[in-house]
Amino acid sequence: MTEATVVHGIIARIKKDLPHAVVLKHNDRITAGIPDISVTFDGRTTWLEVKHLAGNPTRGELRKHFNSLQLVTLRLLEVQGRAFYLVAHREKSKTMLALFRPADIAGLLGFIDLA
Repeated sequence: MTEATVVHGIIARIKKDLPHAVVLKHNDRITAGIPDISVTFDGRTTWLEVKHLAGNPTRGELRKHFNSLQLVTLRLLEVQGRAFYLVAHREKSKTMLALFRPADIAGLLGFIDLA
């Protein structure tokens, strides 16, 4: 399973559960640092950056998944609204999903919080 597969599955599920929501996928060279997905529903927008982790990564390996440009962007969005990391982790034959606040990821990985 790839991160792209996870993103497509999440988008499909959001569209199924919230059929009137506006769900946008952001990914090209121009949108570097912009979260993968935005969901606007009931007058609010939520930004999601999807990460797919396998095994038990070390802190150093985790830092490679969470780049600083994305983290700064998500922190700024979090301060002004709603933004989360949606982390998919494969365990045996199941994929587990968890939401994390960007501030918590910054603290966990020892990034300087500029927001």
